[in-house]
Formats: sequence, C-alpha cells, structure tokens
Amino acid sequence: MFGYIVANIKALSEEQKKVYKSYYCGLCRSLRLRHGFGSRSTLSFDMTFLAVLLSGVYADRPEQSGQEKCFLHPIRAHDYLDSSLVDYAADMNILLSYYHFLDDWKDDRNIAAAARCGCMRSDVEKTANAHPRQSAALRDGLAQLSQYEQAGELNPDLPAECFGRIMAEIFTPYEDEKAPLLRRFGSDLGKFIYIMDACMDLKSDLKHARYNPLVGSSSSLFRPILDTLLYACTDSFRALQVTQHVEIIENVLYSGVWSRYEVREKRKEHQHGSGSV
Repeated sequence: MFGYIVANIKALSEEQKKVYKSYYCGLCRSLRLRHGFGSRSTLSFDMTFLAVLLSGVYADRPEQSGQEKCFLHPIRAHDYLDSSLVDYAADMNILLSYYHFLDDWKDDRNIAAAARCGCMRSDVEKTANAHPRQSAALRDGLAQLSQYEQAGELNPDLPAECFGRIMAEIFTPYEDEKAPLLRRFGSDLGKFIYIMDACMDLKSDLKHARYNPLVGSSSSLFRPILDTLLYACTDSFRALQVTQHVEIIENVLYSGVWSRYEVREKRKEHQHGSGSV
C-alpha cells in the first residue's frame, strides 16, 4: 500500500519543492546512517510525508540543515534536513517495508521479497524494540487483516478500520497531548489508503483470484466513497492546527493522493475513446 501519499510536485512553488526535497534527502540520509546503505532502497514518499507532517506538528523541535553528496548525487551536493522526527520516519519506513516484503512473500511466494526480509530481520528487531507500540500495532493489525482475507470479508469498513489502527500508531511518535489528534489523523488517512489501494487493485485482484473487499461493490461508488474518506482525513488535519509546511501537506492531501487514481482514470478514458473510433 505504498505510493499514494505523494506530493503533486508541479503544483508546489520552488521554495516548497526545496523543502519537500530536503526532507526526502534527509530521510534517505537517516536510513543510511541508522539502518545501513542498502536500506535506502526502501525510501518512500509516504514516510517523507510523515516527516513533513510531524515536523509541522512539532514545529518547536530542533532541526539541522546541511548539504552533502551521495551515491545518487556524486557531483553536486544537495540539501537535507535532519531531526529526531526524520529519524522516527526512517524507523517507520523500515518497519513498514519489512512487513510489505513479508506480505509479498506470503501472498505470491516472491523469492526476492523473502530475501529482503532475511536481510532486514536483525535490523527490524532492533527497530521494533525501540518502538514496541508501533511494532505491535503493525504485527497485530496485519494478522487481523490476514484473517479478514482468509475469511473473504466483504465489508470493506472492517479491514479499512484495521489498517487505520495501524496508521494511527505509525503517525503517533509520542504519548503526549498531541497524540489523540495524530491518532485520529493517522486512522482516517489509513482508511483512505486502504480503500484507494483496493480500488486500484480490483481489476488485477479479480484476474488473479486475490482477495479484495470491494468485489461486491459498484465501481460507480468508488469516487464518492473515497471523497468521503478524504474529507474526514482533511478535517482531522485541520484539527491538528499545524502552522508549518501547511501548503506542502495540503498539496499532498488535496491533490497528490489522487495522482495514481487520476492517471488510471485518464488511461481508461483514452482506451474507451480509442475503442469508439
């Protein structure tokens, strides 16, 4: 379920692009320093968003900026932002990536995914010990999702709420006064991501006889359902009263999260148009 929480880069100002990229590079750097060189291959825009959001929520937490060259940018140094919140996002990136690979192995017997799990296991154990609440939420939530899958559960609210509980903990780094609102936001975003992923994968899941809770739902309802779920998410964001990086976060929530869905819809329109000629 990676790849939905992205920015619409074209709609960002040059300054906003610079800030967004600095968090992306900071996350990449933190992965390398905390989890080894190979961990950078798991880098995701989803966790870049987490770093940006949490940095906005906890705007009083110290950050350090810098420049460095790296393997991907060996000629020209690039800006990065570093903080304890970026490090937290890197740790969550590792946990989510591990369980993503594990799911690929269980579902499709993907040998490459199994190999990645094996390489990451010791580092994941260390990270899970550092974040036991988030790790337990991931482990238990994915186990519950597996039960829904095996039972062929066709009420999409149940697995969506389950994934929402996982994201609620991922988006809550500390047990403090901001935790309830962050849990609410993470839960709402998780529900949206789960249903969006089910919508996007429905055709492929039907073809390959894989579980999808939307098999009994009309595709005409998908956009209204997603709109409703995203409205709840944006309402939760407003309740957080973030004062920093607001434009970047709103870009992701109001535009970026629709990127893959809109590409698919345009492709379908093009195919239908070509077929009518």
